Amino acid sequence: MPEGQPLNIQTIEQDIKKGKRKPEVSFFFSAHGNLEDYTGIEQELSDADVFVVESHGWNEEDLQYLQEISNGIKEPKHITENRPPKDVLEYEEELLYKTNKKVEIIDVPEGHELDKKDDGTGEYINIVGRFISNGDLSEALEALKESTQQNASYLDEKDKYLEGRLRDLLEQLQKEHEKMPKVLVQMGSSHINFSHSFRRSKEGKISQNTIKYDFLDELVRHYRFNKEPSNELITRALAEEIILQLFGEELSHVPYLKRNTFFRQLLTKLDDSDLTEIGRQTESEYFQKVIMNNEDDNLELNRSILNNAWKNITGIDLLSEINNLISEQDN
Repeated sequence: MPEGQPLNIQTIEQDIKKGKRKPEVSFFFSAHGNLEDYTGIEQELSDADVFVVESHGWNEEDLQYLQEISNGIKEPKHITENRPPKDVLEYEEELLYKTNKKVEIIDVPEGHELDKKDDGTGEYINIVGRFISNGDLSEALEALKESTQQNASYLDEKDKYLEGRLRDLLEQLQKEHEKMPKVLVQMGSSHINFSHSFRRSKEGKISQNTIKYDFLDELVRHYRFNKEPSNELITRALAEEIILQLFGEELSHVPYLKRNTFFRQLLTKLDDSDLTEIGRQTESEYFQKVIMNNEDDNLELNRSILNNAWKNITGIDLLSEINNLISEQDN
């Protein structure tokens, strides 16, 4: 088309109705914890014309900032400070910098009802705290089931929103461009469901699918697909979340896939009786130290209490195993 000639909107709309202008969409699903979780996105972004980023609770200033990064108007902070990116968000900015890619956000914006809605995950830390202090496994398992069911319902609702927003964006792009641009959609692995309809209609493909869900994500997915989870899965999801809540800072430096392999090896043989005994011992030591001796109820104390109980019941020094995992990552 000659430069400056307007698009023939009528012809384009007719082509859309006839299915002649299908968008080309690639989905990149991953965790967000570590730069290695984004392995493979570099080439996908290089091939794309439009980059759709995940940004829950975003506003127009966020979108403008990313677009200015892409256009080279602004420089990512870590580049200005001459240091490597500290997380995946900074790495995303580095990948975008001076690419002149069009940036779009289809995620839930700031102030939207889904931005304000409780997704159930905020209760996890309370479940862990109660288990350490009172050792009641049955109460903890029921509370976790309730919270993960709430999270499953929330994710279903959010995925419907994401699908609708992406369809609106693709329709807009169809009308604005003579040749359909290539679109890359980056989302967390928990949102893989919303890509199904695009893949069935051959509008989209998954460009990265090296996903090994952790026990908690697996539990949530059971509820999303209306499957009844086993007691073993719920127990292991609880144990995993207890460890993540107490050792989250250390484990945040470990790539998602490597971390999940660690949990599979650590927890596969764990059963209700083991966690029941761990709960009894954490409750006993918590009572002695916090209630009787008036020690501060803080993270370090709770980590020590859990590690002592875990070692007594399973023979595994939890803290040593985590430190070994981190050392392997550093090397």
